[in-house]
Amino acid sequence: MRRVIASILLVILTFPLLYTAFADVSTEEKGAILVDLTHANRITINGVTSPNLDTSENSRIFDWTSWAEDLESQGYRVDLLTEEPITYEKLQNYTILVVGQPDVTSNGPAYFTDDEANAIKQFLENGGNLLLVGNQLVGGNSLMDYMGDYETVYYYPQIFNDLLSKLGVDDLRFAEGMVNGDPLDVMASDNSSTQLGGPKGNIWITEGKKDHPIWSGLDKFAYFHGCSLNVSGNATAIAWGDDSVYTSPKNGDYSPKVKPEGSHPVAIAEVKYGNGKILAFGCAADWQSSSPFGDVYTNENNKIKILTRNMINYLATGTAGGEAKVNIVVNVNSAIGISVSPSTVYINTTPGSSIEKVDAISVKNTGSATIDIYTKASGDLVGKISGYTIPISNLKFKGGDVDEYRAYSTEEQLLKSDLGSDQSFNVSLRLSVPSDAPSDEYSTTLIFIAKQGLILCGSEFFFFYFY
Repeated sequence: MRRVIASILLVILTFPLLYTAFADVSTEEKGAILVDLTHANRITINGVTSPNLDTSENSRIFDWTSWAEDLESQGYRVDLLTEEPITYEKLQNYTILVVGQPDVTSNGPAYFTDDEANAIKQFLENGGNLLLVGNQLVGGNSLMDYMGDYETVYYYPQIFNDLLSKLGVDDLRFAEGMVNGDPLDVMASDNSSTQLGGPKGNIWITEGKKDHPIWSGLDKFAYFHGCSLNVSGNATAIAWGDDSVYTSPKNGDYSPKVKPEGSHPVAIAEVKYGNGKILAFGCAADWQSSSPFGDVYTNENNKIKILTRNMINYLATGTAGGEAKVNIVVNVNSAIGISVSPSTVYINTTPGSSIEKVDAISVKNTGSATIDIYTKASGDLVGKISGYTIPISNLKFKGGDVDEYRAYSTEEQLLKSDLGSDQSFNVSLRLSVPSDAPSDEYSTTLIFIAKQGLILCGSEFFFFYFY
């Protein structure tokens, strides 16, 4: 309990927009996940809900606490974003942004602004990953709530599709529309072997791109009144319904059929974007804890926990028993009188490849005196700053130094001289990873040092500030 309280106090003091969902982690942290709660999301985690969700006419909400607790137990950190807007500064230290079941504020659908879409675009281009999750039936706390939910219209398809349009993604969409006053769409089956039990909308997903890491250790997974995705062009379908699965508007009759049997409606799909990925999943109900049917997420028979761990591992590292990925964490320290942003840069790549983070770090003189800037840096990186090149050495793995991957000797080198007050420049990092490098996490640090000149009684004194 003390660790939870301490974590929350730290966040309040430094970043009031973030809450630590769970701090009692028994394994080494694999990556940081940020869950958006600023777009009227019908989600609660550990009692924290979306502050701008309009519940005046519909109080239904998914409890994702078990989902978050399980990912924490696997070594991930799960934080909750409760203060709008989304900015790149809020995203930059995270591996995955999760947006689940966005809906309506008192002013209508909670669309992403152009600035928020641009922040997410930068996040993706720099190696971040976006996970979009929606569901046509949120349900509630009782069977009567579930029955009444057939009359409810949710706005996540419009919100997600608008965001995808703003990101310039044309090949992936959540199915959207109405038929005879009922919203699209629910995946269902009349085949008893495909049905999970109960309504026709509770089905097994048994088909897909089985060599994809998301399918590792799985032959099927539960899908509770999930929606379908429209996939074309550069988007890739990962999981879909069998020959008996169709889609219908959300009503008690599951009629009329929109995507007929044999059309294989898609349940999970992805699009590669910049150095990151966008993953779409049509069953937010899979992650619910409390429901009239018990804890859906932790029920081992549903095989949702395996699926979810695979999805998160794939987004965080590119693997779930598949392709090897390397994660680079660059921490940046600066002297007094210098502003450096961001303080941490995450770079994901594969062994044997190169990746460049253009303008990944911005350095600005915030003091009144002219300064020279030096660097002491470590890591198997080459950075280009205003025509200069930084040799960076002493790359470290999570498990310690790996001598054969040290490319340069540590040194101090002038980067930019005579940087005036309020002037700035950008740092571009290019990383090349040996083809035989272990699939692991590297960490490195850039340290910017200011040499500041002050005039006092006609004499010039120089002060060096170090972190």
